[in-house]
Amino acid sequence: MPTLLEMPPEIMKEIVDFVGCPGIFTLRNVCHNLRNFVDNIRPSFRLQKLGYYISSESLFILCDQNDKKYKRKFDISDQDKFFKMLEMILKCQKSTLTFSIDDTSQMPGFYEKVNGILESRPSPLKVHKLSIRCLYQYQIHSILSTLESGTLEKIKFSGRDMETLELNEIVGLEQWKQAKSFDMYSFIMSSPIFLTRPDTKRLFNIYVEWRWDGERQWHETLGPFRISNNYSYEWRFWFPNSTGTLRVAHRGNQITFETLN
Repeated sequence: MPTLLEMPPEIMKEIVDFVGCPGIFTLRNVCHNLRNFVDNIRPSFRLQKLGYYISSESLFILCDQNDKKYKRKFDISDQDKFFKMLEMILKCQKSTLTFSIDDTSQMPGFYEKVNGILESRPSPLKVHKLSIRCLYQYQIHSILSTLESGTLEKIKFSGRDMETLELNEIVGLEQWKQAKSFDMYSFIMSSPIFLTRPDTKRLFNIYVEWRWDGERQWHETLGPFRISNNYSYEWRFWFPNSTGTLRVAHRGNQITFETLN
């Protein structure tokens, strides 16, 4: 019976594609010949979810495939190994997935490396939901700008301790303009939010921490309201020269902006 390395290349590729992630990385660690084979054939990843998390001491890659969850941990000193694994996954991912990033570490050059990997793909990464916990606009921009704009539906940003977030560059991206839903937590926004054209249905949720009498001032600014079926305060405003309306709703610490046709 032939050994694994003695099998025909087409059979080997079928095996590599079948084991998926992280089985592919286990094969790469068996020997140099298998590592070279895996690297040369560029296996096809079809993850449903991919994410990475960075703490002060460790880096993690997390992925879901066929309803199974996998996690790989790296010491903070093993950034080269982390990036090699992340690069292979990002370059070989074929299907549309959920992409999540949790990083408030301010690690120098980190986002530039991830951006370089994403930019080097033969086609933009297809993501239908993007979730980023970070500190600055450039971090969001470096990821969001590289994604396939036609498949991205939902975007979620969250911060750490109510840092100020500029959005002037992000709101100009096609990925932002074409997404349908946005959630934002733990940021202070210092630039206008351009939701959409009035003929496009979109949803924007902001989660706030009310200070002093901020809630009362919010109600006074928007004027008379009505109570909706889910017991939220609700306002509606007509877009000029359009049949579309802007719905603004407030319940607890959530404020929702929704364009309606």
